[in-house]
Amino acid sequence: MNKWQKVFERADGKAKLTISERNDGLYCFGVEEEYIRPDDDGTTYTIWVPESGSGLYQTANEAEAAARAEVLWMATAKSN
Repeated sequence: MNKWQKVFERADGKAKLTISERNDGLYCFGVEEEYIRPDDDGTTYTIWVPESGSGLYQTANEAEAAARAEVLWMATAKSN
């Protein structure tokens, strides 16, 4: 379980990037995208699917800088 998190959301709300502090004090980020799936009864449900992850960083600022450099939509992302 991660101790600290900062979440950024893509402008359309269909993807999010989470920067987390791990229990060992290092930081990482992961990207998830929203998918809408049909259910057997004809309804739909939403799931968040991991799309990519990062290496490890000494600080949250380093992780965020790497995320901004690697993930195109981070230029317009809003955080929590």
